[in-house]
Amino acid sequence: MVVIPTSRTLIAAATVLIIAGFGISTLVNDRALNEERGTSMAKQLPFYPMYTCVVSGEGLSLATLAIEFYEGHLVLLANEPARQIFLSDPRTYWDILRQETIRSQQETYPTSNCVVSQEPLGSMGATIHHLHGMQLVELCCSRCVSTLNKTPERYLETLNKGYLDAGREVLDGMAVFCPVTQVPLGGKALELLWGTRLVRLADESAKRVFLRDPWRYALDLR
Repeated sequence: MVVIPTSRTLIAAATVLIIAGFGISTLVNDRALNEERGTSMAKQLPFYPMYTCVVSGEGLSLATLAIEFYEGHLVLLANEPARQIFLSDPRTYWDILRQETIRSQQETYPTSNCVVSQEPLGSMGATIHHLHGMQLVELCCSRCVSTLNKTPERYLETLNKGYLDAGREVLDGMAVFCPVTQVPLGGKALELLWGTRLVRLADESAKRVFLRDPWRYALDLR
């Protein structure tokens, strides 16, 4: 069976290039990303909700992929013409991408409380759907947005623990197989949070394989 490369594997390849530090300028049409943007892209990719270009609707291909950031948020575009169109009206296209990002993560959001105040969401008016990079954080009020932005790691740790706990509730007691090796998981199994999804892997070797091509293994688990 011939496997046709898909956008998920192509985007994963971009992740590998960034982490390895090779050829990043070719991904943005010879415009070098600085280290901060490369690190930001690697962090945001696991949460990216679309495998098509928000401007053209084309599938994302590593051969022509163009990368932009809008107000700190990652935007993947099919090619340079699409990037130029995006830059001519970024807010319109970002609104589309933002709504899709929120929708995709609301489905499995792990808590009904604000991760900052611990108050029930909606108890202080409409819930604020805040994106930290491309990760959804639901907050009860604008004050909590400001607090989150000052020390995001503290609150993202709480949120990610919620995803881990939710994932464990689903997987515990199930006959779980490693997505890489396809063997039953034993005592050496490792846990990895990929975006919002808990993934269990057989060992460190399987983890390295997974991280080289995460979409191949993780997409069906999302």
